[in-house]
Amino acid sequence: MNKIFTILRKETQIFFNSPVAYVVIVLFLVITGYFFSIPIFINNQASLRPLIELFPLLFLFFVPAITMRLFSEELKSGTIELLFTLPVKQEEILIGKYLSGIVLLSVCIGGTLFYPFILSFFGNLDWGQVAASYIGVLFLGCVFGSVGVFSSALSRNQIISFIISFMICLIFYFLGRAVPFVPPAISGILDYLGIISHFNNFARGIVDSRDLIYYSSVIAFFLYVTLFLLKTKKINRTLAAYYFSSISILLAILVTANLISSYAFIRFDFTENRIYSISGTTKKIIKNLPDKLVIKAYFSKNLPQQYALNRNYLEDLLGEYKTFSNGKIQYDFLDPMEKKETFDYVTALGIKPIALTQIRHDKYEVREGYMAVAFMYGEKNETIPFVKSTLGMEYDITSKIKRLISDNVKTLGFVTGHGEITDLGEVTEYLKTQYNLKYVDFTVEKNIPDDVSALIVNGPHSKFTEKDIFLLDQFLLKDKPVALMLEQFNVDPQTINAQYFDTGFGDFLKHYGLKIVPALVLDPNCKQIAMNNTLGYYSARSVVNYPPYPLITDIDKTNPIIKDIDGLGLLYASPIEIIPGKDTMVQAIMKSSDKSWYDEKLFFLSPYRNFRPEKGDKKGPFNLAVVVKPKEGKTYQSYFSKKAQNEIKGLSSNKGFIKESGSFGRMFVIGNLTFERYETALFLNVINWLSQDEDLIAIRSKESPLRPLKETSTAFKIVFKYASVFLVPLCVIIYGIIRWRIRIKRKNNYKARYA
Repeated sequence: MNKIFTILRKETQIFFNSPVAYVVIVLFLVITGYFFSIPIFINNQASLRPLIELFPLLFLFFVPAITMRLFSEELKSGTIELLFTLPVKQEEILIGKYLSGIVLLSVCIGGTLFYPFILSFFGNLDWGQVAASYIGVLFLGCVFGSVGVFSSALSRNQIISFIISFMICLIFYFLGRAVPFVPPAISGILDYLGIISHFNNFARGIVDSRDLIYYSSVIAFFLYVTLFLLKTKKINRTLAAYYFSSISILLAILVTANLISSYAFIRFDFTENRIYSISGTTKKIIKNLPDKLVIKAYFSKNLPQQYALNRNYLEDLLGEYKTFSNGKIQYDFLDPMEKKETFDYVTALGIKPIALTQIRHDKYEVREGYMAVAFMYGEKNETIPFVKSTLGMEYDITSKIKRLISDNVKTLGFVTGHGEITDLGEVTEYLKTQYNLKYVDFTVEKNIPDDVSALIVNGPHSKFTEKDIFLLDQFLLKDKPVALMLEQFNVDPQTINAQYFDTGFGDFLKHYGLKIVPALVLDPNCKQIAMNNTLGYYSARSVVNYPPYPLITDIDKTNPIIKDIDGLGLLYASPIEIIPGKDTMVQAIMKSSDKSWYDEKLFFLSPYRNFRPEKGDKKGPFNLAVVVKPKEGKTYQSYFSKKAQNEIKGLSSNKGFIKESGSFGRMFVIGNLTFERYETALFLNVINWLSQDEDLIAIRSKESPLRPLKETSTAFKIVFKYASVFLVPLCVIIYGIIRWRIRIKRKNNYKARYA
């Protein structure tokens, strides 16, 4: 070990006594700093993912440059023979030189740690994901470093060594990239041999034993082959066959280790919300399963690789479900096309084949295949007809399981009759798999059906009558929840003019402690929109900040609807005022920034307009969404309690009139409608909150991708960019100059003493 350390120290000193090391480090840090800083404020996200994904490409050039001299220089100068005559084993020489290259690479990587440090001051950075990403970066560097050492031992010419190393690394890089262009039968093998799929796991925040074994195997193989090259320069050539056989045995061992690791592995989820691991809610549900649950995943064989990734992730996830279910969950993967009885059963479940796109014979082809999951519990069954993505997979599976083991399925009522939006596309189809949906036409119905457990008023475009308000009022006094998504303005998509309309909820909401202001909130902390600009025959697409689209980061982290969401956008949102002194408890869960404002007379909302607050405008922050909950021990008066008896008779049905009640259903109120389209997770969270399925909210919300940056001035953004690009390289240059001056001074002292 001491000899390895001696060689390591010698090689490292050679590196840092040369200006080449500082040139490499500075150039690396300038490039990474540039690519880190440029997209940060464009994406407006506290994430290192774009930079991390750049490292494999950078390493293609920098790692061969760092390692090309390690043995090539010794071979060219002839000192390799002198080195072999020293009482040092070839293994020790190899490891010492290899580690010296890794040290220099680690210094380059270490310099980039400044980026997450400075970024953490501007947003909520996921440090677990950062840690996993840097583990992956270091292992990737070690892999490329082993290739570089091998290439350096092949040639006495450093340029040739660089080219060989670059080409081998390039092959590893492109093996993963070429997956969509090869037949599905070999795409899985190429994907595993390539570095990209393994590195992407680290970049997402997952440290998987399979990836660690793969990287370790590649490192061990190239270092052992390098050792063979070194030994053949000193030993008799007749022993080459022995080393070739030993390499073959090593390769067989490494392949076996990788095969075993694909079946027996452990995986650590470093992400803050444990995005890629099953949550505590899921564990609680499956641990308490009353009976056995059978899950059958129907996937066609030889799927194109972009779809096969979903299968692999699902298989890992179902393995976790089985582990925590105490033997109550069994799962299997089947191809419906292999057996007729399987195909017939899948067809009976209503699962249909889907069109899958693949590249074959240098052209795009469409084939049919299956990517579905079926759940069998007793005599009941549920299906996921198409596994589209890994995102939200845990929520889909757990919600299906919960529906199967529940005795009663809740009914959601959607109010109609006032131009409400009831067809939400995929969201509606999804809700149908979780709840019974019932559409209640207030212009026809005299009562809300008793089986409706929660009511949603989604964007009415005509005024609610007293009778309509009466139905809502009585529903709330029966301790049933209501969601009011009340858009205050119609915005013409052509002219971008806003027109106010009265929904009829003003006095009703005041009675329960709140008021939606007839205005639109403008906020400099906003989301961006894309604009198409046409000039003559030419058109261009530009991205501009749009203040009527506030980016909400002031979020109540105690409310289950939104506590796990770091940020979201609300297009054309109206402010909500809370009226004190009421019996209800009104809690704001989302607010605009303190630099926001509104003007009740502002109706022209063109993105080309220069939005700025004027004198007399109301200044923020403003409440943008609230929940209304009952206070303990209070009695609640109906909004119609002061109405005359004959007026009440004209409104009520034969079911009577609740004048006061000791219970009150909770309400969600927002002066916005577009969030259901652009912030689907929030809309579904509201639905789960109304139906008291709050445990499911935690599963969905943990996958929220938004980590918006704090608002900063333009001047500070410029300082941030220049600091990211030049601060750390400048420190490296200063250190290099100081070290150089110390060495010169020490050298002069030696001359003066011994000359």
